[in-house]
Amino acid sequence: MAPRQKGQGARAALREMILSGHFMPGTYLPSVRELAAEIEMPKSTIHNILTMLQQEGLVQIQPKKRGVLVLDSQKRKKVLSRVFVRPSDYGHFGKSKESTKVLGGLCAAAERRYTEVLLSFSDSLKFIDEIIDLYHKDLIQGVIYMECGNLDLVKPLEHSNIPYVVMDDDPNGIDCVKCIQDFRNIARQAVYYLHKHGHKKIGMLHGDTSTYLYSEMMAGFRGALAEEGLECNQEWIIQTGHPSNNEKYGKEIIKILKSKNPPTAFFTARDYRAALLYEVCDHAGINIPEQLSVISYDDINWEEGPGKGLTTFSEPVYELGETAMDMLHEWVSSGEKPSNREVKSFLIERSSVKHI
Repeated sequence: MAPRQKGQGARAALREMILSGHFMPGTYLPSVRELAAEIEMPKSTIHNILTMLQQEGLVQIQPKKRGVLVLDSQKRKKVLSRVFVRPSDYGHFGKSKESTKVLGGLCAAAERRYTEVLLSFSDSLKFIDEIIDLYHKDLIQGVIYMECGNLDLVKPLEHSNIPYVVMDDDPNGIDCVKCIQDFRNIARQAVYYLHKHGHKKIGMLHGDTSTYLYSEMMAGFRGALAEEGLECNQEWIIQTGHPSNNEKYGKEIIKILKSKNPPTAFFTARDYRAALLYEVCDHAGINIPEQLSVISYDDINWEEGPGKGLTTFSEPVYELGETAMDMLHEWVSSGEKPSNREVKSFLIERSSVKHI
């Protein structure tokens, strides 16, 4: 074993020596003193590593015999000791702020279970084959896709019976194990909230409805308007894109707000669209919330939002990460595929909605 392996590296190296057969089942590991000398780490650290390996089911600490027995693979319980995590279809963070917080939730849940996270940014077309190979060598026990809309990335895992969880994005309607948000309900709740505060003319700023998030939010928005008996004015429903084109979108918004029949409130699908609306209103001399109420979604993408008093539904990205890791652990330890789970968003009430 290479000297000076630190923390998780030493644990991983010792685990792989067990899994590879360097230490055979039914034999005892070298003494703690010998391992500490070989790895050049304190004996207390070696004790901690051995405890973790016992929790993984690889070894059994036998105090009376003062030894650590390497267990036979058939006697080992299934434990999620290492998980392969891919941030997106293309191996990179598509939405850095959200992805960073999701990863934080994943790692927190992994730490509680002494699970290592193998984070891959590879864009290799062969990475699926590599995942399957790692799984069959027992070097990983499961896979988490932080974002996935590609059916071809899920099917091979299903066919190989590899435990996995897909987070957040709906992978083309495939029947798979998912940890998701109910975007449709978030938009519905936004309309209900505005109507409860007296608003009957409600507009929406949204993204490309060919994507799952915005198509679901649009369906929820329109459905809630119909349920509440409110007007669905197409002119008040504006698609905006990247903030670099804010000048173009701002002109469209101003035109609506200065019209003879403007909305009294907007739901903005992501906080950076609320930021655009605030900027437009500031330039036009329109006061929020006195003249226009705003409710949004995510509480992530506009740092000034809390200070501006933006009422918004949270995007529970940290909780998504925790839940996905818990689901994968459940599958690995029980051998039973878990049911899909929804992580709830909650409303953060500030001061951007006025009762009229």
